[in-house]
Amino acid sequence: MTDHTEEQELELEALEALFTREGEFEKLSSSSFRLSLVPCQDNEGTNHVAVTLSVQYSATYPDAPPEWEIQESKGLDSEVLQEFKKEVTEAMEREVGAPMMYTIAEFIQDWLRARNKPQQSMYDQMMNRENAGKSESSEDEDEDEDREDEPQYTGLGEKQLCAAAERCTKEEFERWAERFRQEMIDAGIWKGSAISGSRKGVLTGKQLFERDASLATADTSSAEAEADEDEESAKAKNGDGGAEKRMFWTDESLFDGADEDLPSD
Repeated sequence: MTDHTEEQELELEALEALFTREGEFEKLSSSSFRLSLVPCQDNEGTNHVAVTLSVQYSATYPDAPPEWEIQESKGLDSEVLQEFKKEVTEAMEREVGAPMMYTIAEFIQDWLRARNKPQQSMYDQMMNRENAGKSESSEDEDEDEDREDEPQYTGLGEKQLCAAAERCTKEEFERWAERFRQEMIDAGIWKGSAISGSRKGVLTGKQLFERDASLATADTSSAEAEADEDEESAKAKNGDGGAEKRMFWTDESLFDGADEDLPSD
């Protein structure tokens, strides 16, 4: 069975031997003491912060954390002191099971060294917060400017188009597409299903290349066939009047004697 009282007495003797500067360690009873800690020793630097703890051993210490409180502090506001209490409590809980106060004292001195700065007035604190806000705002503005400098994709809506007179109308495209499909069918390149827009039966580029040379004249033959179809359609639509109009343009007798009216050299 552990003799907690003996362990406590031995630790008190060790602390008294280690913290020998005036006012640094004070034994209050066989189970309590006061410990004053600063970040810098002797002439190492200026101590802008300091803390004094009052420690009371619990009955089962070191198998349980001691009871403690802050008696005095220097250069630490209430918010920082709350942080200090939280971190010291957590450090003590990690050390449960063995005498811990010298380890805790070193932890506190390191904590104080990290915060050993002159205490600022309320005005200085306010100005620091204001400057920090301006700095963050400036960084945000710089990021916005960087984003503005980056090229923005505008999509096809702002793409430069050709002149209106050069554009193909929907009706013109549909007529061309229909003729093209029919030409491909007539040439045997597409099957009949291709006219409905299906790609089934379409030959590959290699297959087109390997076909006979008659494909080279496919466009010309199709164009002639289309002209014949247009002529037959016009006959059916216009009747005799249409024939008379064509005769007018093909009657060479209308132009007989035209050369007689021309001035001679």
